Amino acid sequence: MKINNDFLKIFYLAYLKAWNIFFETPFPVTANKLGKKIDYNNNDHDDLVLFAIPFVGLTVGFIAFVVITIGYLILGPIASAIICSLIVVSIWEILTQGKNSQALISNLTARWENFSASKMKRASSDTESNYVFIYIFITFLVIRILSLGFLIYYHHFGWIVITAVLVMAVQGHLASIGQNYSKEIYIFAGKKEQITMWIISGIICIIFSGFHLFPTIIAFVVVAFLGITTKQYLDKNDILNGEIIGIVGKYTEIFVLLIGLVYITYLR
Repeated sequence: MKINNDFLKIFYLAYLKAWNIFFETPFPVTANKLGKKIDYNNNDHDDLVLFAIPFVGLTVGFIAFVVITIGYLILGPIASAIICSLIVVSIWEILTQGKNSQALISNLTARWENFSASKMKRASSDTESNYVFIYIFITFLVIRILSLGFLIYYHHFGWIVITAVLVMAVQGHLASIGQNYSKEIYIFAGKKEQITMWIISGIICIIFSGFHLFPTIIAFVVVAFLGITTKQYLDKNDILNGEIIGIVGKYTEIFVLLIGLVYITYLR
C-alpha cells in the first residue's frame, strides 16, 4: 500500500509539473499540501510528466463538460450554446492568460506584414497592422465560439474533452526532448514515452467519443501525424520554443473543433 501511495504522490507531482509547464494559472491544490516541492531541474520522473499531460487535458475538458452539462440542463440548448461556449473559451484563456492566442495572432500578423512587404512592395503602417491584428483576433474567436456553440447545441459535449486532450497531447509531444537537448524547461522523454503518451490520449478520446468513433479516430490520427511531423520540422530547423508550442496548440484546438463541427453537425 505504501508503494502505491508513493507512486500516487510522485504521479501527482508529475501532473502538477505538466500543468505548470503549459498553464500560467496554477492548479488549485499545490505540491506544498503534500509536503513536497516541484523541482523543474530534476528530470527523474519526466516520463510520468509526459504521461500526465493527457490527464491535464482531461481535467480541463471535463471541467468544461460539467459546466456545459449544467448549463444545458438549466438554460436549454440555445442559451447554453451561446453562454457556455463563451465560458469554455474564457476558461482556456484564463488558464494560459491569453499567451498562446496572443502568440498565434501576433505570428499571423507578422506573416501578413512580411507578405505586404514582399508582394505589395510596401511596408504596412501601424494602423494597418492593428486592423489586421484585430481582424485575425475576431476571426479566430468567432470560429472557436461558433464551433463550440454548435457542438453544445447538438449535445456533443464529449468532443470538447477530445479537443482538450489532443491539444495537450500535441504540446506535450513537441515539448518532449532527448537528454542531450537543452532549452528552456522541456520534458526529457524518448520515443517510447511519446508513444505511450499518445496511446493514453487515444484511449481517453475513444472513451469520450460516444457514437462518433470514426471522426474521433480521424482527428486523433491526423493530429498525431501533424504533431510528429511538425516536431521533426521544428527540430531540424532548430526553431522549437515555448511560444511555437503554444501556437501549434491553438492551431490544433481550432482544427479539432472544426472536424467536430463539420462531421458531427453536418455529416452525421
